[in-house]
Amino acid sequence: MLATTLTAAEQLAAAHAPVPTALVGDKGYHSNDSLLTLAALGLRSYLAEPDRGRRCWTQAPEAQRPSMAIAVGSAAGAGSG
Repeated sequence: MLATTLTAAEQLAAAHAPVPTALVGDKGYHSNDSLLTLAALGLRSYLAEPDRGRRCWTQAPEAQRPSMAIAVGSAAGAGSG
Protein backbone atom coordinates (compact mmCIF):
# COMPACT_ATOMS: atom_id res chain seq x y z
CA MET A 1 0.00 0.00 0.00
CA LEU A 2 2.71 2.50 0.91
CA ALA A 3 4.72 1.82 -2.24
CA THR A 4 1.60 2.21 -4.37
CA THR A 5 0.71 5.46 -2.59
CA LEU A 6 4.18 6.89 -3.14
CA THR A 7 4.17 5.88 -6.82
CA ALA A 8 0.74 7.48 -7.30
CA ALA A 9 1.90 10.68 -5.57
CA GLU A 10 4.97 10.86 -7.83
CA GLN A 11 2.83 10.37 -10.96
CA LEU A 12 0.37 13.03 -9.84
CA ALA A 13 3.20 15.47 -9.13
CA ALA A 14 4.68 14.80 -12.58
CA ALA A 15 1.27 15.55 -14.13
CA HIS A 16 1.01 18.74 -12.03
CA ALA A 17 -2.11 17.36 -10.34
CA PRO A 18 -2.86 17.85 -6.64
CA VAL A 19 -0.98 15.37 -4.46
CA PRO A 20 -3.20 13.38 -2.05
CA THR A 21 -3.36 14.49 1.56
CA ALA A 22 -5.32 11.50 2.90
CA LEU A 23 -5.43 7.75 2.41
CA VAL A 24 -8.35 5.36 2.93
CA GLY A 25 -7.79 1.64 3.48
CA ASP A 26 -9.40 -1.41 4.99
CA LYS A 27 -8.32 -3.12 8.19
CA GLY A 28 -5.82 -5.31 6.36
CA TYR A 29 -3.52 -2.29 5.98
CA HIS A 30 -3.71 -1.14 9.62
CA SER A 31 -0.39 -1.52 11.42
CA ASN A 32 1.84 0.59 13.64
CA ASP A 33 4.39 0.89 10.82
CA SER A 34 1.77 2.01 8.30
CA LEU A 35 0.33 4.64 10.64
CA LEU A 36 3.75 6.02 11.57
CA THR A 37 4.93 6.11 7.95
CA LEU A 38 1.78 7.84 6.73
CA ALA A 39 2.01 10.39 9.55
CA ALA A 40 5.68 11.04 8.70
CA LEU A 41 4.69 11.64 5.07
CA GLY A 42 2.05 14.12 6.17
CA LEU A 43 -0.82 11.92 4.98
CA ARG A 44 -3.96 11.64 7.07
CA SER A 45 -5.01 8.01 7.26
CA TYR A 46 -8.47 6.51 7.46
CA LEU A 47 -7.72 2.84 8.15
CA ALA A 48 -10.19 0.58 9.87
CA GLU A 49 -8.68 -0.95 12.97
CA PRO A 50 -8.99 -4.74 13.16
CA ASP A 51 -10.85 -6.20 16.12
CA ARG A 52 -7.86 -7.46 18.07
CA GLY A 53 -8.90 -6.44 21.55
CA ARG A 54 -7.60 -3.70 23.79
CA ARG A 55 -4.15 -2.45 22.78
CA CYS A 56 -1.14 -2.26 25.09
CA TRP A 57 0.92 0.75 24.04
CA THR A 58 3.92 0.21 26.36
CA GLN A 59 5.97 -1.42 23.58
CA ALA A 60 5.30 1.31 20.98
CA PRO A 61 3.90 4.48 22.60
CA GLU A 62 4.81 6.59 19.53
CA ALA A 63 2.40 4.49 17.46
CA GLN A 64 -0.49 5.45 19.71
CA ARG A 65 -0.49 9.10 18.61
CA PRO A 66 -1.65 8.61 14.97
CA SER A 67 -4.21 6.03 16.05
CA MET A 68 -5.64 8.17 18.83
CA ALA A 69 -5.69 11.35 16.74
CA ILE A 70 -8.24 9.71 14.47
CA ALA A 71 -10.33 8.41 17.37
CA VAL A 72 -10.35 11.80 19.13
CA GLY A 73 -11.11 13.66 15.89
CA SER A 74 -14.00 11.39 14.98
CA ALA A 75 -15.43 11.54 18.51
CA ALA A 76 -15.26 15.34 18.50
CA GLY A 77 -17.28 15.53 15.30
CA ALA A 78 -19.84 12.94 16.37
CA GLY A 79 -22.04 15.36 18.31
CA SER A 80 -22.08 18.17 15.76
CA GLY A 81 -24.69 18.68 13.10
